[in-house]
Amino acid sequence: MEEADENSSEIESILGDNGLCGQSEECGLIRFTYIMIGSVVAICGCFFNLILIVAFKRAYRSSRSQPVLYPIVLAILDAFICFFYIILFGADAAAICLRIEVKSST
Repeated sequence: MEEADENSSEIESILGDNGLCGQSEECGLIRFTYIMIGSVVAICGCFFNLILIVAFKRAYRSSRSQPVLYPIVLAILDAFICFFYIILFGADAAAICLRIEVKSST
């Protein structure tokens, strides 16, 4: 129990009294620019993959002879990759470089 108290006091001393989370890493202008350009490309990728999904579904309904399950699944998975790139890299870089801080409620 004492070890847990020591760890929590050590964490509080690192975070300080203002309740802000610690910085994860610095983000330079070049890195920020590349990630934001990649996020714009990923947004376009999500949009066009959704168009592909709709087009493949219509093609599947009109002629059942063409195999379209693989392209539909590929478009769905690619849309997920684009979406998660935006969330994991774009939002993180924007929060770090634009200094968006979230204060705790306590």
